[in-house]
Amino acid sequence: MTCSRYRDLLSRYVDGEVTPRQRREVLEHVEHCHDCAAWLARVRQADVLLKGVPETKPSDRVRQAVLSGAASTKPVGPSPREAVPNRAARPTVPQRGGVWRLYASGLLLRFDMTAQRVALASAVALLSLVGLASWLNVIPPLWGYSTKLGFVFSHDESEAALASTPLPAITRVSGVAGAVSVPNITRVEPNDTVQQVGTDKEVRVLFDLPMDRESVETAFKVDPPVAGTFNWDVDNELRFLPAGEGLLRGITYTVTMSDSARSLAGTRLGKPVTWAFHTTGLGTVTSSPAPGASLPLTGTISLLFDAPMDTAQASRAVSLQMEGSNLPIVASTSWDAEGRLLTVSPGAPAPAGVVALRVGADARTQAGETIGRAYEYTYTVALPSPRLRLLDGRVATTDAATARIRYEGLAGPNASLSNARVTVYKVRGEQLSALGAQARPWPLSLPAGFPQNLVPAQVMHSREDAGAGDEATPGTERLSGLLPGTYLVVAEGRTSGGAQVSDWQLLIAQDRLLTETNDGALWASDKGGHPWAGAEVSAY
Repeated sequence: MTCSRYRDLLSRYVDGEVTPRQRREVLEHVEHCHDCAAWLARVRQADVLLKGVPETKPSDRVRQAVLSGAASTKPVGPSPREAVPNRAARPTVPQRGGVWRLYASGLLLRFDMTAQRVALASAVALLSLVGLASWLNVIPPLWGYSTKLGFVFSHDESEAALASTPLPAITRVSGVAGAVSVPNITRVEPNDTVQQVGTDKEVRVLFDLPMDRESVETAFKVDPPVAGTFNWDVDNELRFLPAGEGLLRGITYTVTMSDSARSLAGTRLGKPVTWAFHTTGLGTVTSSPAPGASLPLTGTISLLFDAPMDTAQASRAVSLQMEGSNLPIVASTSWDAEGRLLTVSPGAPAPAGVVALRVGADARTQAGETIGRAYEYTYTVALPSPRLRLLDGRVATTDAATARIRYEGLAGPNASLSNARVTVYKVRGEQLSALGAQARPWPLSLPAGFPQNLVPAQVMHSREDAGAGDEATPGTERLSGLLPGTYLVVAEGRTSGGAQVSDWQLLIAQDRLLTETNDGALWASDKGGHPWAGAEVSAY
């Protein structure tokens, strides 16, 4: 039995019109014939699908059209009397593809294809094709390359894209293979004319087509030139990261993408695209008092930064030095809560002369940016006028037999310093710590209770006209009759204008020499200057 014979049996088998013997023959055949087995599976699938289509009644308009057509059509073929049922003449079931045509016909009968429904379906299909073409960048988006569509390009409004496509008039070119889209730049960062761009900002360029990376990197230029590296997220997004410290401060950079940039399809950018942006300016630092002012010996200097600073790092970038010298002046620093105001205070009276306060260009803000330039402020440290100053430091040592003190007096322009008097007081051991001589810089007044609670050592000297004019007058007073011990020396005077000036000093008189070593320690020594073992002396 041939397969054509079985195809007729298969059709009847699906309809349930075969005898038990024919049913066994069909099943045995499909077990060995692959084509008939596949054909039987397709017929069964079509039968299941058609049975799943719900029955619907045609509309009145369709029913009327069918009846009108039937009435106007002449019968063709034998009359009903001549029509004799003949099972062998049963129509052959459609071959390959016929089942799907039956399924499609069933679906068409399912719907009433009115003119309105046809128009709606056509409009939906057209919009779907246009949307797919825009998504694939075959045609530019109908809404343009907008910055407000977050699902297209998500970014901040402050970094918005160019107002329109840079090359709106050139979208396609013709070639041997037909029309080909021209690449356009749809977004750049930083945007054109943007100000206050951070020095660590990268430059980004977004195209609407996949690009040839090498040609784009060659076409990319920055003026003034900047060293950096190229990175690509995908074939249509270029990122340029400046190397090292990044971009310079306070500079306008111009970026150009020449028309030599090509897409992967080989089409060139229609014309060069240029945009510019300006980086943040140099950090500003303002000093108080103003540079060139005169400072007292223990005067402080304030620096105001234009941005909150990294206080620990910025403090290390600040130094106080004598002008023309690399020797630093010990100073302490303190910041306000915001980190913008810095106060520099000398740790000891500054030496007379010109001092320089320097701020390094590497001082960093809290945002991590450097101020970009160095600052230097100079001041003149002047001794007070009028003044009466004891020399040799706050603590002095002397031989009791040849004790003397040195001082200088300055009244002021055209004013004398009269009645300068030096008084020596005996200080007991328990009073030394209260005096705290070593911890008190000049010029400061005596602690409370001094010298009222001390007894004069009956050694007093006075001197007329200790100083006059614009120049300081040095002087020396010999102290006789001092016994070894510790004394407080107080110098006092009054100018011709009535101003009171004074100074004080702790004087250690001894019958043995006190030698000061390099580390500042005092050692008792003999007349030859040789220290005695274990004879270190502490001054309180």
